[in-house]
Order: sequence, then C-alpha cells, then structure tokens
Amino acid sequence: MIVNPAQRAQIVDFILKRKRFSNNTNESYAFGITKLIKDRVYEAAFPLHEGECHSSDDKAPRKWLLNNWASFSTIFKKQPLDDIKEYFGVKIGLYFAWLGFYTCMLIPASAVGVLCFLYGFFTLVGDAHSKDVCENHKDIILYPRCDIKGCKYEQLGQTCTFVRITHLFDNGAAVFFAVFMSLWAVIFMELWKRYSAKITHHWDVTNFDTLEEHPRPEYLAKLSKVKKKKVNFITGVNEPCVSFWKRRVPCTIFSWSVVLLLIYRRIATFLTELEIHHTQTEHENSLTLKMYLL
Repeated sequence: MIVNPAQRAQIVDFILKRKRFSNNTNESYAFGITKLIKDRVYEAAFPLHEGECHSSDDKAPRKWLLNNWASFSTIFKKQPLDDIKEYFGVKIGLYFAWLGFYTCMLIPASAVGVLCFLYGFFTLVGDAHSKDVCENHKDIILYPRCDIKGCKYEQLGQTCTFVRITHLFDNGAAVFFAVFMSLWAVIFMELWKRYSAKITHHWDVTNFDTLEEHPRPEYLAKLSKVKKKKVNFITGVNEPCVSFWKRRVPCTIFSWSVVLLLIYRRIATFLTELEIHHTQTEHENSLTLKMYLL
C-alpha cells in the first residue's frame, strides 16, 4: 500500500492528538498535542513538508507544487487539484477546488458590475436628481442637522459631490444587477453541486460516512467517567454515551442562544466544545455554521 504525504501527515496527527503525556489516570485531559499547545508547553505544531523547496529533483511534490501552482506565473493556469489532494489531503483539495470555481464564477458577476458602474458614470451628466442638487436648486438653505447652538446652516449644493458618487453605484442599472446576482447565486450553487460531485467521484470519497469516523479524543475525555455506554456498531467498541436530554439538548440550546446574540470567535469555539460532538466532522460542521452566522 502506497501512502502519500497527506496520509502520512494525517496518521501522525491522529497519533499526536491521542497520545497521553501523563501516567496519572485521574487526569482525563492529559493527552494530545492540542492540550500541550494550550498549556504553552509548545508554541505551535505544523505538519512537516516533503522534501526541500530547492531540491534538485523537479518531480519532488513540494518543489513541483511551488513551481506549477504556488506561483504568480501560473495565475491563469488550471489548478493541479489531484496533486494538491495528494500532498495536502482531501479537505484542502476540496477547499482549493471550491476557491478556484468561485473565482471563475465571479468573472461574469464582476463584468456585469463594471458595466452597471459605467452606466452610472456615463449617465451622470444627464441625471435629473444630480442636476437639481448641483445646479437648479443648489442655493436652497438646509436646516442644521443638530439642535445645538452653533450648528451652521448648509446649502443643498454642498451635498453635490456625495449625490454624484451615490449615482455611480445606485442608479437604474442597480435593479438589473440585483436581479442578475439573485440568478447568479442560484446558478452558482447548482453548478458547484455538479462540480463537487464530479470531484468527489473522481477522488473516490463519495461513500464517506461520519459513522465510520473515530471518536474525537476530547469527546472520550469528557465522558471518561460516564457509566452509560453502548456498542458502536461500526467499530464494535463499547463507547461512553452522552445523555441526550440531560446534557446534549440543554448545552445545544444554550450554545445557539448565545450565537444568536453575536458573540466572538473564542466563545463560538468554547460553545462548540460544550455540545460534545462525537466525531471531528460533526464538530467542524457545528463550528463552521456558528462562525458563518457570526
């Protein structure tokens, strides 16, 4: 079996996240590189790259990606997604696949936006509202914006520059642009579903099931003293079971209630930990949704 650089990094990461660093069995959380980083034992932990950037072997994965992907000279070339997936893993590969697809889809949207801006620029001279403010009624005196003594009266013509700048972006073509972007968003989503399905089939990850994932080490640590257990029908291991009504429901309601009040990133991470998700995928999906709402 051939193991690529991404798989080797994932294996090492799997081990480091679950390796205990204390012989005291009462310390439930004495394991994992993540805990050591939080305790400031280590500053950070990163996966090692394969080979050198300036290797004499032009086919070395790191040097090849540096020359054929991570370079300004290849900005208009198609991304080598298969090589990115082999080097960084499926998740990173899918991210750059989405990023490239999104960037390409922005080209027609940006073109229409530029045309709408040019329409506002060329119709600025004949715009009736701008003429009223800048020419016809520019001497009209406006009431002060505040009631404090000393606030000065202003003429309508003083807002001429602001009105003209506003017309560049808010003109008759803005309605067309809004309708276009609504259609663009729907088309983008449908095309991305088709493109992502093609990629996942090509990479043979269509049958991925979260039930086949190993439990998160944090999940097992939090439930280390829980007596209620059940057999995982995938792995056959007798795992601790979190109470749905006593623990999962109250924590989830509290977590999402705080998210609706727009609290910051660290709180979102803390609240996601409170929900005690069984697998890493469930944990990441919950955290991603919170960050998106924030």
